[in-house]
Amino acid sequence: MKIPSLTLEEANKLFEEQKLIGLFMMTNEDYHSAAGLSKSSLDNLAKGPEYFRHKLENPEDLSAALIIGSAYHNIIMNDEPFDSLFYITKTQPQKPTRDAQGRVPLSEANHSLCLSMREAFLKDPKNAMLLENAIFELSYFWIDEETGVQMKGKDDILRKPAFR
Repeated sequence: MKIPSLTLEEANKLFEEQKLIGLFMMTNEDYHSAAGLSKSSLDNLAKGPEYFRHKLENPEDLSAALIIGSAYHNIIMNDEPFDSLFYITKTQPQKPTRDAQGRVPLSEANHSLCLSMREAFLKDPKNAMLLENAIFELSYFWIDEETGVQMKGKDDILRKPAFR
C-alpha cells in the first residue's frame, strides 16, 4: 500500500472541500498546523474552554523534558532530518527558544544522552525489529460522523505487515 504525501497547503484545500480524509505522510509541523482536533486538543478541551484557548494561543512549552523527549523520538524514528528540528548548544538554555529556522536548542550533553539511549534501545533485538519494515509518523484524518468535526491522529510507528 503506497501512502500519499500531503503538504499543509494540500491539506487546507481538502479541508475547505470537506475531503480531508485518509492516511497521509506529512511533516510533523504540517500535521500540527493542519485543521482538525487531535487527542491532545480534546484532552485540553476537557480541562475547560479557557485552557483549550490558552493552549491554542500558546501551543508549545519548550521544557527540557519535552526537548529531550522530542530529540530522542526523532533519533529513534529518524523520520525528519535532525538538523532541521534541532541545533546543538554547549549548555541547555534555561528558557529555550526556537532559532530563525524554527529549530529547538539541544545541549551537547542531552544530545549524547539521546544517542546513548538509542544505542541501548537497539541492543535489544526485539526493539530493532520494531523499526524494520515500519512506517513512521503516519497522519490520518476523518470527519466524526456524530458531530461533523474534522479529526486527526498521528501514529509514531506502524509495522508494514499490518497493511497486508
